[in-house]
Amino acid sequence: MSLRTLCVLLPIVLCACAGTSSPTHYYTLSVEAARSDRPVAGIGKVALARVTIPELIDRTSMVVRVAPNQVEVSDFNRWGEPPRSAIARVLAGDLTRVLGREVSIGAQGDQRLAVDLHRFDAVRSRAVTVDASWTVSDKAGAREAHAEIEERVEGNDYAAIAAAYSRALARLAHEIGATLSR
Repeated sequence: MSLRTLCVLLPIVLCACAGTSSPTHYYTLSVEAARSDRPVAGIGKVALARVTIPELIDRTSMVVRVAPNQVEVSDFNRWGEPPRSAIARVLAGDLTRVLGREVSIGAQGDQRLAVDLHRFDAVRSRAVTVDASWTVSDKAGAREAHAEIEERVEGNDYAAIAAAYSRALARLAHEIGATLSR
């Protein structure tokens, strides 16, 4: 094979190899909480003012824990929207269902809710963990609470992880709803 032939064939072979990578899959979180039969009385307008998330998951690539001190960042399994936005959207939606009244994001309200996620971990084929604290502020002052929620992953793929996160956020919304209605 001549050098000239090699120079012509090499770019063609490299382009063919580059085209065989895995397709990228995109996942979203969904509102899972059951709808309330009647609105919770006496809480007024609720605003989800702030949601913070761990820097580790503040990326569109999905992250799974593979060992106590090791994570895997997937290039081909990604969130369809920024995680902070998705978590705020789903929490507001779940809280709307739990409370039986609209929960707005970022707007002023009679009760303002700030949620800080300390952990948002997934272990493939096992469980996701959502560790959160929140503060509810109103005219009477502020109330703080905390919950650590573990939800089983029902499968071995990233779709199962996204579904487990959605269920965990619904459970978190129930915990927050209990704080709001006190």
